Amino acid sequence: MKKILLIFSFLIATLIGSGQNAIPLGVINSQGEVTGVAAPACLTDVNTTKGWYDFEVGVTLSGSEVTQWDDQSGNGNHLVGAASYRPDLTATGILFNGSSDQLRDVTMALSQPIIVYAVMIQVTHTNADYLFDVGAGVSVRQTTLSGQVQLNSGGSSFSQSGTPINSYAIYRILWNGASSKMVYNTTAQTGTVGADGGTYFRISKDGVDGGNMEVKEVIVRNTTDYEADILSYLNTKYSIY
Repeated sequence: MKKILLIFSFLIATLIGSGQNAIPLGVINSQGEVTGVAAPACLTDVNTTKGWYDFEVGVTLSGSEVTQWDDQSGNGNHLVGAASYRPDLTATGILFNGSSDQLRDVTMALSQPIIVYAVMIQVTHTNADYLFDVGAGVSVRQTTLSGQVQLNSGGSSFSQSGTPINSYAIYRILWNGASSKMVYNTTAQTGTVGADGGTYFRISKDGVDGGNMEVKEVIVRNTTDYEADILSYLNTKYSIY
């Protein structure tokens, strides 16, 4: 039913959003994803979007291994995979193996608020494995409970339950001191963490603490402006909820 409604919306040229961030609907591919969806203009604002990564665009390969994932924001904050630490590109995303794979930018300067949007799936769950981090102690990691993830900064943390494995979702992660938040699709958990910033952006982690996950798209921003437009774009494109 969702696919039928999306196609109908496309035929009548419905727009989601407003103003410069309006999102025209496209057509559905064989994976049930909507192609041809225009991204909000804010994603190429180099002052507010620090990095934007789409697995279908700007991926450099060595065989099936990702050596670089290009930043589409215009900032040039490309994610690089060093030898022996490279994830694989699949038909549905970039797959991190949970042991040695990571992609990392080393020049991204981040101060709170830091917000990460990610369309991804936790393939397996292991306590303390990394999903993302931006600096020492500023991370999102799996916890002792299956599917649960924890936001950390400055020695403080809180957890988000209800994030099952083997299910694609839109994760929205906000480091912002006492106003921090994690959202799994539409389920939100608020909490307080330290005010630490970061000096890089990394997906997963090399070594035993790397997360086993597949990622389709990641957006890193330093403002919550246009949040509704970004979420609408991602959900329209990937039909998550």
